[in-house]
Amino acid sequence: MRLVLVEWASDRVLGDTAEFAKDSAEWADCAFREIALEQLAVVAARLFDESRGRRGWRYQFACFGRKENTTYEIFTVNEEEEEAIFRPDASSIMQAVITRCAYAGFVRRKPPEPRIATLPNTKAA
Repeated sequence: MRLVLVEWASDRVLGDTAEFAKDSAEWADCAFREIALEQLAVVAARLFDESRGRRGWRYQFACFGRKENTTYEIFTVNEEEEEAIFRPDASSIMQAVITRCAYAGFVRRKPPEPRIATLPNTKAA
């Protein structure tokens, strides 16, 4: 399954699993096992973030609800529409995604919790 991630705050296409996940063994395994779309969307969001150097984030899929600036909207790409959506001369890929892809829901992202350094207990001699 091919998914497109759209940045909710700016309505722009951020990623396409055909690009950022094409070499991922995890993505191939998930697609082969045909896991649920909700799980696949979370894996796609994490793989996209990791491809951009963001690690340790937490993810949650939802079909509806409050969105935040760190939300990725998820669209599924119909195989018959791929050529029309992603052709090089497409004037607006975002417009094509909205009109030709199916909206699946969104993935909320939460940044990693800050780590607090702790010092070992030391006793004065």
